[in-house]
Amino acid sequence: MPNKQHAGFQKQEESDNKDREKIIEVWLIEKFRDKLRKASIISSRKDKPFILYRNIIEESQDALEEEVATVSEKYVVVQVFCHGGFVPTDFQKQQIFTFLPTQFQQHSSTLG
Repeated sequence: MPNKQHAGFQKQEESDNKDREKIIEVWLIEKFRDKLRKASIISSRKDKPFILYRNIIEESQDALEEEVATVSEKYVVVQVFCHGGFVPTDFQKQQIFTFLPTQFQQHSSTLG
């Protein structure tokens, strides 16, 4: 009998942990959406894209491959491209997300 009570306690604890994780996940998503809305407002007021992040993927002597994410009014654009040195600028990947109040719709293309 004590084993059944212990098993029930574990199930309740697991359920509580899942509820907490869900609450945190919903809160993080809402904070992220709020920050994107603010970046979108800044972008539209300044009439130029707002850079969310830049990440160097690979770097050689004079050239690099980089991922850049920007917000431009109602779009979030993630691009991977090479540039610098004797390497002509080459866009390898673009992902475009339509920014809507409730969701993102993804459109992507691989350039080559």
